Amino acid sequence: MSGGKRAVIVSILLFLLWGTFIAAPFRNFVRALRFVADSLTGLLRFPTTGGAFLIAILFLLITAAYLFIREDKAVELTVIIAAIIGVLFHLYRSVAGRTIAEMAVPVAIGLMAAMIFMLFQMQTAIKFLADAYFYALPVSLFYELVMTPVFAAAGLQKDLLSPFITVEERGLATDIGALFGLPAWIWGIFLFVLILLPIIYLSKGRAPAGKDLRELKL
Repeated sequence: MSGGKRAVIVSILLFLLWGTFIAAPFRNFVRALRFVADSLTGLLRFPTTGGAFLIAILFLLITAAYLFIREDKAVELTVIIAAIIGVLFHLYRSVAGRTIAEMAVPVAIGLMAAMIFMLFQMQTAIKFLADAYFYALPVSLFYELVMTPVFAAAGLQKDLLSPFITVEERGLATDIGALFGLPAWIWGIFLFVLILLPIIYLSKGRAPAGKDLRELKL
C-alpha cells in the first residue's frame, strides 16, 4: 500500500476514533509533545497568540520530519521512540499527580505492539503504527484549530458526538482568538489548510531513485 493511501486511512480512523480507547496511545503521544511545546513557549515568554502559531508550526515540522524518513528502515526507530515518549509522559503524569492516569493500559499496549511488530519484522504493521503516532499530530491540530472553534461558534455541545469524536473546551484557535477582528474559526481553518498542504505533499512518499533519474533524463 502506498504512503498516500495509508495516510488517508490512518487519518480518517484517528479522527473518527479520537475519543476512544483505541486512539488513546496516540492522543497521549500528542499530549507529551504538546507539554514540551507549551513549556518551550512559556520559557521563551511567547504571547498566547504567538505561542499558538509556534505550536502549530512545531507539530508541522515534526510530522514533516517523520514523513521524510518513514519509507526507510528508520521508521522502526521512530515508532519505538514515539511509544517510549508516550510511556515516559504517562509516568511523569502519574508521579506528578500521585495517581495512575487513566491511559496506563493503552499507553503500555502501544509500546508492546511496537516491540512485537519489530520482533517479528511485521513491516506493514510497523508502518501503520508509526503513521498512527505521527498523523495524530495533524489530527489533533484539526480538532484544536477547526472543530473546537466551529463547535463554539455554532453553539454545539462539546460531547455531541462523544465518545468517538470529542471536542475540547479550548484549543489553539481559542488562544489565537479574534485576531485582527477575524473570528477564531476563520483563523483556525486558514492555519490548518496551510499546515495540511505540505503534509499532503509529503505523505505521497518519495519516488524511487530510478524514477527520479528517468524523469531527469526526459
